[in-house]
Amino acid sequence: MYARCIGIAALVSTLSVNALAQASERATDPPVDTPPFVPTAPSIAAPPGDGPVPDARGTVGADGYPLAGRVGEYFYLRDAHDDFRIYFGGKVHVDAYVPFGPGVSSAAAGSGIEPTVFLRRARPELSGEFLGHWQWTVAGELGRTATADGNGQTDSSSCSVSAKTGALACAVRSAAVQSPSYTAQPTDVFINYRVADALNLEAGQFKIPFSMENRTSENYTPFLESSLPVRTLGAPTLRDIGVMVWGETPRRLVHYEIGVFDGDGPDVTNQDGNFDPIGRVFAHPFALVHGPINTLQIGVSGHVGVRDARTVGYDYPSLTTQEGYAFWRPTYTDSNGNLIHVIPSNRQLTGGVELYWPVSIVDLSSELVVADHDTREARDGYQTAYPYTERYGTMTGYSYYVEAAVWLVGDRQFVRRPGYLDPPHIDFASPLQPSRSSVELLAKFEQLRLDYSSASRGGRADPKSPDGTISASVVSFGVNLWATRRVRLSVNYDLNLFPGSEPVSPSVAGDAKQSSAQRAVAPAQTLASGVNDAAREGAHTLNELSARVAVGF
Repeated sequence: MYARCIGIAALVSTLSVNALAQASERATDPPVDTPPFVPTAPSIAAPPGDGPVPDARGTVGADGYPLAGRVGEYFYLRDAHDDFRIYFGGKVHVDAYVPFGPGVSSAAAGSGIEPTVFLRRARPELSGEFLGHWQWTVAGELGRTATADGNGQTDSSSCSVSAKTGALACAVRSAAVQSPSYTAQPTDVFINYRVADALNLEAGQFKIPFSMENRTSENYTPFLESSLPVRTLGAPTLRDIGVMVWGETPRRLVHYEIGVFDGDGPDVTNQDGNFDPIGRVFAHPFALVHGPINTLQIGVSGHVGVRDARTVGYDYPSLTTQEGYAFWRPTYTDSNGNLIHVIPSNRQLTGGVELYWPVSIVDLSSELVVADHDTREARDGYQTAYPYTERYGTMTGYSYYVEAAVWLVGDRQFVRRPGYLDPPHIDFASPLQPSRSSVELLAKFEQLRLDYSSASRGGRADPKSPDGTISASVVSFGVNLWATRRVRLSVNYDLNLFPGSEPVSPSVAGDAKQSSAQRAVAPAQTLASGVNDAAREGAHTLNELSARVAVGF
């Protein structure tokens, strides 16, 4: 017992000495408030480029990446197991148009060729992915800025039936002059099911698979608008409602997009029960070869449609410049004073070929579109009153462009590849490389030649039918200043040429007037006689200076 007590006393003495020593050491340091222990997420190494940079104190998913943030060009939000993702995006394009040249300053009010600054696009976009295979997008357009009744000559009729006599009484009322026109509408609304990279099924409203430019986001097209062959013949409505199968083989050898669409354009139902097959296939045939040839991209597009004359009554598309001036319209006044509409009818065949070749600091692009479209003509108010068709004709011809871009600073790696319009997706393991400022110089030549024959398939041409050749050429230059891949300042200049254009009616008896040799008109030919006859008879050009400040993500 005595020995046990001695041992306990020795242990207590030792502990006391150690405690006093530690207390002595702490007495020399200032007091520190120790926070309570809080468990934190493990530190994650940041991936290269624009990849996520997780905060060690933040919330991350099971894969170690943040549940919210930005990767590349997408802002995202997802659940911890990555079953559901939401991407937040949008486009804001503020444009300035300055048309000039002979006769432009003399144009009447509401002509649409006045200098202006306006909202070209104001588009919120919401996209997402779920369960590893499904992708979706909902985007709506809040622009573009437009004016209703710009020339003050739009009227509307208000009619009522007398309760006593049954007579119909109508009063003509002028529309509000130069009032705002609101055009909010859905743009891209679709669902995509991804089986594999080589097999996807997409359904909804989206850009039709025709031409390289139409399958490139508006954020990344080199010039402000799509080229002459694409916007006039290849994809004048841009989008349609339908179902498409698409995919790409390994090593990017072959990419295909083939679908069936309503054929009548966006935001409208099928007008005749006929559906249009539309498809595009392009390849990198030398992708496995070393050297500059391995970047060559070539492709073809095709569009087959049928328009029923009994139910389809909308106009054939106008032919326009980049700033929207219509040098040919699908309406005219016949020899009896009736307003006549040119309408697509029966067979609609369109084909295209494309080429894109990035070599060193130069990008070479070219597309050719060939059209063979059947038409018919009907009086205003009788467009769908079958069989009151005046005559049956055709619109045939071609249009092409050749374009070169030079990257003075930076390179194309900071913008997306042309011709690809895949649904939004983030690959956390392989994010986009960090972007930096780039400067891109542009030059382009475009040409269009169409032949319109109003009665080649039936009926008799009216003396004032605009049968003949529609010819236009465009020389364009531009510069893009890319602050990042999301912020861009662009300036374009276009010289539009309409060789041999003449006014529909002579300035004075005996003067030249429009003939079948040239049905396109420059702005000067739209002037009334006596306003500026020198320009009306001798001007065949339109100059367009355009600029854009764009933010897109």
